[in-house]
Amino acid sequence: MGTNIQDVYICQQERTTELSRRNYQRNLATSQMTPKYFSRAVSNRRVVMPMTDIRKKNNVVKGKFDKYVMEEDFNPGKGGPYQAYSDNVDKESALFNRFTTLQKCPQNSFIPSTTSDLYNLMGPSPNVANTQFSLLQHVDTHPKFNPDSCGTETELFFNHTRQQMKNIKI
Repeated sequence: MGTNIQDVYICQQERTTELSRRNYQRNLATSQMTPKYFSRAVSNRRVVMPMTDIRKKNNVVKGKFDKYVMEEDFNPGKGGPYQAYSDNVDKESALFNRFTTLQKCPQNSFIPSTTSDLYNLMGPSPNVANTQFSLLQHVDTHPKFNPDSCGTETELFFNHTRQQMKNIKI
């Protein structure tokens, strides 16, 4: 009974298959996530009216997706839907203790009363007659003055002043 090189022992195939299946499942998300929609740039070069939107209307109905919950859903990708991030901003702020100041004194949770100057308008008073600076409030009135006494500037554009001056009858 010698050892034969051609003999192969195959063991634990069920365990290898199970590990391969579990590794493959780490490549898939548990549910389909909301896609990120990005609008493409619109060319405004050589366009007659560039201020109007020249995008084609979308005929495809947007899909409806379940709300993504980070604690329950698995995402193998780099980033999840924006809605999940925006829903958890307050949780992150609470974890980083951004709602209270880093003081150990009574002022760390000071909330001013509604009668404080934070809530009351304390701006400058309206125009009050001040005798010391009365010239600041003075409004000058000027008589109407028309530099074009000959009536040459009749058109808004293509106003040829030199030719119009030659055509004036004296």
